[in-house]
Amino acid sequence: THNLIYEIRDLCGVAHLPSDCHAIGPITWPGWERVGEPAPWDKSDADATVYVNAGTLAIHAGALERLVEEVERLGVRVLASTGQDGFRRTGERSFCRPLLSPTPATRTADVVVCTGGIGACYHNLACGVPSLVVPMQPEQATNGLHFQQQGCARALVPQVVFTGRSAQYADAIDYSRFATVLREMLA
Repeated sequence: THNLIYEIRDLCGVAHLPSDCHAIGPITWPGWERVGEPAPWDKSDADATVYVNAGTLAIHAGALERLVEEVERLGVRVLASTGQDGFRRTGERSFCRPLLSPTPATRTADVVVCTGGIGACYHNLACGVPSLVVPMQPEQATNGLHFQQQGCARALVPQVVFTGRSAQYADAIDYSRFATVLREMLA
């Protein structure tokens, strides 16, 4: 079997798929635009911005908060959608809320850090913003690797055997590698 490659030809510019692949998509839910808070900034060439998008339900708050801290250490602006009961933080260069309206937040960003859910990946493509995928389970890792193969993302897939406990992926995040790859993407 061959994994599906998700694509939107008009958005990501993929000219063709290999003959042994099947395309599906797009998969989106427009309702989340109405439930999230707006981003506080507009796109600015002077200030690099990273959007950390945990989606609607962040199940690994500690890992998410650590990712936000790593972004802050880079000295860039950070927006974070921290999930339904997620943390809040407001600072000169940070704005973290349980839910952000994804289109303005994504369009403000130079890079979106996400777990690799297909809805977020499609949304990032639609907005023309590259993704740094930090998956929390194998399907998300597969999505990230497919998008990386197409040149739309970088994927940090942990080198652990997944046994059904998503904390395995969260516990295996290499934060040093995350910061290095994010720095490369922002450059």
